[in-house]
Amino acid sequence: MGTGAVIVAAGLSSRMKEFKPMLCLGEKTVVEHTVSALRAAEVDPVTVVVGYKGDLLRRHLAESGVRFVENPRFAQTQMFDSVLIGLADVAERC
Repeated sequence: MGTGAVIVAAGLSSRMKEFKPMLCLGEKTVVEHTVSALRAAEVDPVTVVVGYKGDLLRRHLAESGVRFVENPRFAQTQMFDSVLIGLADVAERC
């Protein structure tokens, strides 16, 4: 059995006022650093839960080999709901 990971990136980033996964951190974005760290640790599968700006994240990480699942109710639900969606996907694949 492998070790999977969930990256929750569905929220509105309302307190930050910037879309956190796409913030630059050096030469890469925050989400790229996260995926790189998981890959370096040989974590597989990696599931990214998207919602708000999901199309942007899908394009941005298209070559990363992660799987995307959507929280279609991201604006009405809490972060934990996205965690559950992601965990369900990882559980199917491990």
